[in-house]
Amino acid sequence: MTTVNSYYYICILLLVICAVITESHFPNDSHNRSVAVVIGTRPDVIKLAILINDLKFRWQEQLDVIIINTGQHKTMLNPMLETFNIHPTVTLDLLTSGSTIDVNHNTTTTINKNQRQSTNGLSHFVSKAMNELEYALLNLSNQPDMLIVQGDTNTALIGGMLSFYSQIPLVHVEAGLRTWETHIAPYPEEFNRRVLGIVCKLCLAPTILAKNALIKDGTSIDNIHVVGNTVIDALRYILERPLEVKYRRELGQLVNRFGIRIDHSPALLVQRRSTKRLAWHVPGSTADTSFNNSNASGLVNVKYVLVSTHRRENQAEGIQQIMKAVGRLAELYSGSDMGKGKGKRERVIFLVLSHLNPVVLRKITNSEVPLVSFDFLDDTCLNGDQKGEGEGEGEGEGDDQGVSKDCNSGFASDVADKTAPLVVLLPPVKYAPFAHLLRGASAVITDSGGLQEESAALGVPCLVLR
Repeated sequence: MTTVNSYYYICILLLVICAVITESHFPNDSHNRSVAVVIGTRPDVIKLAILINDLKFRWQEQLDVIIINTGQHKTMLNPMLETFNIHPTVTLDLLTSGSTIDVNHNTTTTINKNQRQSTNGLSHFVSKAMNELEYALLNLSNQPDMLIVQGDTNTALIGGMLSFYSQIPLVHVEAGLRTWETHIAPYPEEFNRRVLGIVCKLCLAPTILAKNALIKDGTSIDNIHVVGNTVIDALRYILERPLEVKYRRELGQLVNRFGIRIDHSPALLVQRRSTKRLAWHVPGSTADTSFNNSNASGLVNVKYVLVSTHRRENQAEGIQQIMKAVGRLAELYSGSDMGKGKGKRERVIFLVLSHLNPVVLRKITNSEVPLVSFDFLDDTCLNGDQKGEGEGEGEGEGDDQGVSKDCNSGFASDVADKTAPLVVLLPPVKYAPFAHLLRGASAVITDSGGLQEESAALGVPCLVLR
């Protein structure tokens, strides 16, 4: 095995972008080359974080990197920005009555003071974002020579359309994904993808299949480069680093309550000499980086499946049907006797990831499946030796044990029956602990495109709900 010493796909992507930046189609004037990266959703940050940081620090003398945040996923985006240490140059507050621009993190001024009734419509967001993103670009001291977007979100669509109208060359990361559905599904992502393919100057496709889709759409082969999937680099950024104490405590609470096993040890990305394929490797260590499995239920090393559903096309009846199927699976794998002398099925717990979209959350909680709610406890319920000095960085014998006996005393009621189906509704989980939670899962059930890629990258079997 050979350790991969640099970010694998980002290196390819950087070389392509910087080669294009130096091409003659850019005006040959005295100002520094400038690149604007438009983000607005959680996947945008995951897929572009390493690229943004490498552009800023490896190419800081050659490039002025401008990060524009549309705030499409405002609540979910801020923790992601913190995780990857990204500070937007421009922030648009599109989901409130006025939109603001934060220039160089120093002052905030109002872009649009008009009071308009807020709606959740796609057209409202796209039209408002187009106007105010254009205004933000016009007020930059250094106009961008290139604009980068990712994926198929409405933020990506807005950036692509604005780059076309402003005649700024567009780079599309994760270009070429297609379903070819005649009714343009998934909605609106398939429409967004196709529009971006038309206006894109540089299409960075994750696979040969995506490249062929772009060619089929009429994109010039000279504008297409296959660069791989940058989610690999994001996972590597998280998994190669020790997990912060506060996140180890959160995962420890899950272990204590349900008896699942999660290993938070750092994992290295390596290349197998025999197959040349990339794989994850946990270096040998004398330290025990798993959690203490003593818990109120008496369950130990229980397998778990992660469940995630949120897509627009599933919000009518799909989510209820998905939850019904999950409930049936929980019954089948509850550790009960299969009958006819066949013994017992192994117990599996199903962890359902809650979503901040109130429509999605309501569909999940109103399903017929009995759900066990779980919330991470704050420091008031942690053992005394887990608080105080060393918060966030320190090491100590009690760091990973989760919660005190007093706080754990009420946990046994919903898991004491070791043959009862168990479907658990988790609160939103930050990306760093989520990566370790995903890494330890036996399987994933999801309609999320990003989670499909992350589970495949970690070798976790994934059932796609589309």
